[in-house]
Amino acid sequence: MLSRPLQRFLDSIFLRIGGGDAIRADELRTRATGSFLAFIMLSYIPLIAAVALLAVNRPAAVDEAAERDQLSAIEAYATHYVDTYLKDPSNSAAIKQFYDGEVPASALPAGGRALRASSALPGVIVDGFQTYSVVVDAEIPKAANSASMVFVRLQVDISADRKNLFRAFTLPHARPDRPSGAPVELATQTLVSEDRPVFKTVSGFLSAMLTGQGDLAPYIAVGSGLTAAQPPRFTTMAIERVQTNSDLANAQDVPPKAEGIEVTVRAVMQTSSGVLMPMDFPLLMSVAGGHWQVDRINDAPSIVAPNDSGSTQAPTTPTTTTTTPPMYAPNTPEGS
Repeated sequence: MLSRPLQRFLDSIFLRIGGGDAIRADELRTRATGSFLAFIMLSYIPLIAAVALLAVNRPAAVDEAAERDQLSAIEAYATHYVDTYLKDPSNSAAIKQFYDGEVPASALPAGGRALRASSALPGVIVDGFQTYSVVVDAEIPKAANSASMVFVRLQVDISADRKNLFRAFTLPHARPDRPSGAPVELATQTLVSEDRPVFKTVSGFLSAMLTGQGDLAPYIAVGSGLTAAQPPRFTTMAIERVQTNSDLANAQDVPPKAEGIEVTVRAVMQTSSGVLMPMDFPLLMSVAGGHWQVDRINDAPSIVAPNDSGSTQAPTTPTTTTTTPPMYAPNTPEGS
């Protein structure tokens, strides 16, 4: 509903256009109002159509749990297939429970085994059939009746049909190792001096957590969930260096406030049998109550990418690939 001043203003405009004739001014106002409403209605039609088109073509929400479950099912099927193939390569009947193609006679000695699926990548989708390439780590005997085993990496190609039932469409084939990737570095580049409070905190923390020497509580944040290993996994510990990504952690005094400080500790741990194990411990630390504390083990430490990558620093983030939802109906033999 128009306000009274605006209505008077419009009346004066239409009265002026109508040459001072009130009846003609009313006709002009009615005609203009109708045209305006018609324009509004017509403009809504393409807007509604655009919204409907977006709704129809909206991508389906990614169910990450279903994706992981699907890949786990594919990995299990491929591992069982490779295990059956290696245990007795001459048993074509057993192999054909996974693979419908020709199974030629093989001189491969029986007694091999699949260890684990090390990689499972979605391939292509053709007429509702989704393919996967799965790399399985395995062992085969060096010779017939040999107890010595040789490590091999085998790839198999699996399809999931429209009902999400699995079937191999290649025999296992040798897969070379992937080449090494471009190196990255931890973003904790600043060396922390031994006399700094952070150094003393991480030393006491690792010693209490891994060797059982001292109380863990003074070094960890309340609610961190960190606990000392029982029984202790190591007997002694020697810290080689402590590094950080913040000048606050290298300060002589404890700052009034600090959160999310990344610290990496290089330590050499010794087992009860005398074995020395160099280890890196990425930690997240903060200041509370006037002292440094360990909040948690850092599962996603920051990195510095190589200079030729076009970036100085990049976070590590998981990627997902859309797959069909699992239905738990692989064509495996009974008792598998």
